[in-house]
Amino acid sequence: MKKIIIATHSTMAQGLKDTLEFILGSQKSVSAITAYLSDEVTIEQEIDMLFDELDPEDELIVAVDLLGGSVANAFSQRVGRENFYLVSGVNLPMLLELCLSTEPDSSKLISQAINSGAKGMVFVNELLAENEEEELE
Repeated sequence: MKKIIIATHSTMAQGLKDTLEFILGSQKSVSAITAYLSDEVTIEQEIDMLFDELDPEDELIVAVDLLGGSVANAFSQRVGRENFYLVSGVNLPMLLELCLSTEPDSSKLISQAINSGAKGMVFVNELLAENEEEELE
């Protein structure tokens, strides 16, 4: 089974999951890790628990907020594990692609999702100004 974890500093992960489910409905394969909200469990302990619950055939895609941040660094210790994929710069278009795509190859799926995430980042002022200029011509 393919599982998607959104893992961020503070509550961003839960907000993204909530928004994703507002658009798509319940997503049983998607979970959120909201790091550093409690002193009782460290991010490393949360990661250990997550991996302990995986079945050997599960594929795990973890989308983190910030490359080089502490959440990404904690997960990066697991890179190299079979069927584990770590991607940074999580955003809603990326998550929509991860959830809606029928691409069976996880590496291709992640590349498509990163592309969707990047395409979703637009300086709207410039886009509208360009469209306005084109209409005037």
